[in-house]
Amino acid sequence: MAYLTETTGVTQVWRAALDNLIPHQVSFFDERVASVHYSPVAKNLLFCMDRGGNENMQMYLVDEEGALCEALTEEPDVMHLFGCWSSDGKRIAFSSNSRNARDFDVQILDIETRERSVVLEQDGRNAVMAWLEEANALIVHRLHSSAHQELFYLDLNTGKCRKMLAEAGTGAFNKVVVGPDKHTLYLLTDAGRNFVGIATIDLRQEDELKYIVTPDWDVEAMALSPCGTRLAYSVNEDGYSSLHLLDLATGADTPLDVLPEGVIGLVGVTADEGLTWHPDGTNLAVTFSAPDHNPDIWMVDTVSKKVRQLTYSSTAGIPKSSFVRPELIRYSTFDGMQLPALYFKAKNTTKPAPVLVFVHGGPASQSRPSFNAVWQYFINRGYAVFVTNVRGSIGYGKEYMALDDVEKRMDSVKDLAYGAEWIKKQPGVDPNRIAVMGGSYGGFMVLSAITNYPDLWSAAVNFYGIADFVTFLKNTSSYRRAHREAEYGSLEHDLDFLREISPIHYVEAIKCPLLVVHGTEDPRVPFSESEQLVEKVRAKGGTVETIYFNDEGHGIVKLENKLVAYGGTADFLDKHMIAE
Repeated sequence: MAYLTETTGVTQVWRAALDNLIPHQVSFFDERVASVHYSPVAKNLLFCMDRGGNENMQMYLVDEEGALCEALTEEPDVMHLFGCWSSDGKRIAFSSNSRNARDFDVQILDIETRERSVVLEQDGRNAVMAWLEEANALIVHRLHSSAHQELFYLDLNTGKCRKMLAEAGTGAFNKVVVGPDKHTLYLLTDAGRNFVGIATIDLRQEDELKYIVTPDWDVEAMALSPCGTRLAYSVNEDGYSSLHLLDLATGADTPLDVLPEGVIGLVGVTADEGLTWHPDGTNLAVTFSAPDHNPDIWMVDTVSKKVRQLTYSSTAGIPKSSFVRPELIRYSTFDGMQLPALYFKAKNTTKPAPVLVFVHGGPASQSRPSFNAVWQYFINRGYAVFVTNVRGSIGYGKEYMALDDVEKRMDSVKDLAYGAEWIKKQPGVDPNRIAVMGGSYGGFMVLSAITNYPDLWSAAVNFYGIADFVTFLKNTSSYRRAHREAEYGSLEHDLDFLREISPIHYVEAIKCPLLVVHGTEDPRVPFSESEQLVEKVRAKGGTVETIYFNDEGHGIVKLENKLVAYGGTADFLDKHMIAE
């Protein structure tokens, strides 16, 4: 098996034989590897890597021995989105924004000759999801927003590209798999539904979408067995994952309750779907983590229901018994809605504990009970940790995700304030020592919280957050602007509103000390967002500290930088939050 791990301090490719599981490092770079993909016919590996966090992924090929690593693309200013291999392992389909930096065109690359051909030149963010080789066609995904996506059928013989599922309704298309009959597609989608389910399309018919798995939660991952008779899938049930096995012939759906309570797949920059079949069609590899289990790969025997752990990520000498599991709670917000949150009680303190409120980015994201080293770090330093999924979060249906769109943006900030009010009523906490921390869009939430509800917070930490929606939309990478405007509002139509909700215009209201952390190479939230924020807070007489990195982009991914960022965050919070 091949997998990614950051055991050396930055995520790299590793390999291990399943009969002895001795790990061997394959890639040796100072930059993080974002994804890895086996060739379908050999042990060659293709992996994607950027430089300095700029997200301009380049593709590399590693031979079977791991001794030869060749760059398939060498365009440092271009982003490449890997799609899939051809079944003979001789070609790959992908997309890139080489034409104008904004739009992603579909290309095919011959592995041996390195010849590239553009097979679809089309505006928008196009990505290859599946290769129909018998029909000589590609299934192409086009992203407009988190809730509005489209599928297209690209005929490679004629070059014609037709939209699929015109009658299915707006939705997301998270994965497409081709069945062994070559004309059945299996899709992870919420088209026409509130939650993501599993649907099929028979390409011999008129692209009719038929759902075969429809829980009242999102299906988060699926994997079709090699023979095409069984479908493994996992469901995100209030943040926790449940694993299932569907017999496609009989319709029998069997729960596989063999893993501890936790999360399948990874959350973050190197997000992984988390399910992969062994070629034997019996064993299923699962990426799993939990609040007290750092991420590892487990193998599930779907016949015997036995499970074994394949990798053993180090806890660096920290006993797992020190890790705290959360309570899953609901709290009432301003309009009576019950909002989900994870609440971790503090350890190693006899006094009323200070509380750290974490808010996720996205905003179409979700905080889940997976392993989070930062949360555990602060819990063991004597903080209670409150992690909320305010309106606009994913995992609770499309309707919930849309509750913070455009003019409803500040309702989610109210939700955060009501979370702080819930915290004040809990036993064992100090109601006068509550801090708020978040990154990216979560950074905007932090800044909005301390400008709109300044009396609630004793300290705030903003990781690469949006301070001004107008300058953010003007300066973010061009390929992201349309996608972000669909969520936040456009400069053309919503300029006054975007100015109104931008926290940079209200920094004089901030009463608590603020820490700002950012990487200068950030392609998503430009570094200028933090620069102008810090300048204005200081001009207004506020207390603000900074931690900047010249070799990071959107996120802190290198170990030495994490130690600086989170060690500095702890020093900052202890200074302002820990009572003498």
